[in-house]
Amino acid sequence: MEADKKKVPVVEKDTVVRVNMKVTTAGKDFEAESDEDGESILIGHNDTLPAIEKALMGHRVGDKIHLKLEPEDAFGDSDPDLLVSVPSSFFGDHIEEGMKIEGNPQDPTDDRIYTVLGTNGVGDVILDSNHPLAGESLTIDIEILGIEKPTKDEIEEMETQANSSDLFEISEVTRNQIH
Repeated sequence: MEADKKKVPVVEKDTVVRVNMKVTTAGKDFEAESDEDGESILIGHNDTLPAIEKALMGHRVGDKIHLKLEPEDAFGDSDPDLLVSVPSSFFGDHIEEGMKIEGNPQDPTDDRIYTVLGTNGVGDVILDSNHPLAGESLTIDIEILGIEKPTKDEIEEMETQANSSDLFEISEVTRNQIH
């Protein structure tokens, strides 16, 4: 019986864990849930928040984990220095509150993702490059659906692909889509 327990895979570095994950916040009334196939996370390769990886370690298929993360363990506090005021003339008529854009139109070297917060009443658009969940406490419910041990080649391939969880992705609009 003890030998059977040792054969059951556990979450460890260099494993791919398929999870069903639900993320909620109280402050922004945000909720996201993985699709029915779940989300795959490559453990030990910055594929998700470090606090999620740490919580998954040592668990098995079928385990359920409930996490409450404070901002410092998630996306940090909201930084007022990451707000930018840009003349609305840079955007034409294609700008809306909540829209995501890539880069500050006044700085061609800037590749951060900004959220349009609105206007300041004097013809400027206010952009925020904080992560949309910065300053938020997160509640995360996780169920482990599967655990696989990929080969070194598979790990290298996964590292070159964008495998991080879509639950935390920021959809973006490129500069040329706003004119």
